[in-house]
Amino acid sequence: MLTFFDIPSSLSRAWSPNTWKVRYYLNYHRIPYRTQWIELPLIESTCTSLGIPPSKVQPPSTAYPEGHKAYTLPAVYDATTNTYISESARILKYLDGRYPSTTSAQAFPKGTSVVVPLWDVITPDIAKMLNDESRVYFEETRRAVFQGRTLAEGKNESWEKVNKGLADVGRKGQGVFVTGDKPVFSDFVIAATFAYMRNVWGEDHERWKEVLTWDNDRWARFVDALREFEEVK
Repeated sequence: MLTFFDIPSSLSRAWSPNTWKVRYYLNYHRIPYRTQWIELPLIESTCTSLGIPPSKVQPPSTAYPEGHKAYTLPAVYDATTNTYISESARILKYLDGRYPSTTSAQAFPKGTSVVVPLWDVITPDIAKMLNDESRVYFEETRRAVFQGRTLAEGKNESWEKVNKGLADVGRKGQGVFVTGDKPVFSDFVIAATFAYMRNVWGEDHERWKEVLTWDNDRWARFVDALREFEEVK
């Protein structure tokens, strides 16, 4: 069984779009796992103590002569091979090789990458759903991204960009999913983005309801097709 590392919330539900990518994959392929929750400020210390590799190593700089190691989630531990893996794309590539029965719907067909620019729209709303320990850390670290402004001040109402991003994705589609009848990594990226919206804003939020109507209700059908793979174990 795998151990899947995720970030908790005060609402007792998974919310991070990065971790949802992998959770959808695990559920879709029925790979056994259990979730271990780690608060945001404890991610780096937990990863280093367990031997989980950094998700990214930035080039050397004046501040970090040996390069800066960034520790983020998701991460998984495979007890069968005593292997820790971090970063969603690396995790899915590992799982594609580790569980050959899943390769009928391999994660990374060529030409299926997608981008949905949601960051500016939703980031200011995340802090209020985090546990206190993570909320303070989130506000302090994300404020730096917005160059010293508060998260509310940094919020960019770029809803049109989200609509355009999904419309661009929709044009790639050949069915319910990006490549047809079976989901691939790009579909899990989109589904994770939707889970992010739904869990941060709530099912009744006007923007979430609006998304479901875009592209002639295409995304409502997409969400319905993946609902059964949203279990949090």
